Amino acid sequence: MQKNNEGLLSQCAHVCQRSVRFDDYIYIRTYHDGYHLFEREMLFNIREDFHEQKNIAAERPDLCAKACRYLVDWQHDMLMTAESDVDPLWTVMLEGGPYHARGHLKNYVKRLEATGRAEGAKLLKQRHPGEFK
Repeated sequence: MQKNNEGLLSQCAHVCQRSVRFDDYIYIRTYHDGYHLFEREMLFNIREDFHEQKNIAAERPDLCAKACRYLVDWQHDMLMTAESDVDPLWTVMLEGGPYHARGHLKNYVKRLEATGRAEGAKLLKQRHPGEFK
């Protein structure tokens, strides 16, 4: 998908995310946050904010839509040209997310609550209710 300084990144080691770099921006789509509470969509102007500290996704839905289209087009191109129909990101998602995160959230939430970080524990419970069944 290399067009006009665009590039796609994917990682599933600690979180499940796909990213696209275009113009002065990097767009990061989070599918599983690995219990780090990343936003579903993140957009950064890496020319002005190269440490990716200010998520401007809410301010620039137009650029998020453009980046999503790049992701969809890339996925289509990969499905049409790959020798395998297996997408490693979705394999990890179907397995329950990143390996280090599976089955450990209950204990992590207890630790957060015991160490004065109840707000983070509350957010994790809201975002991952399936882990508490």
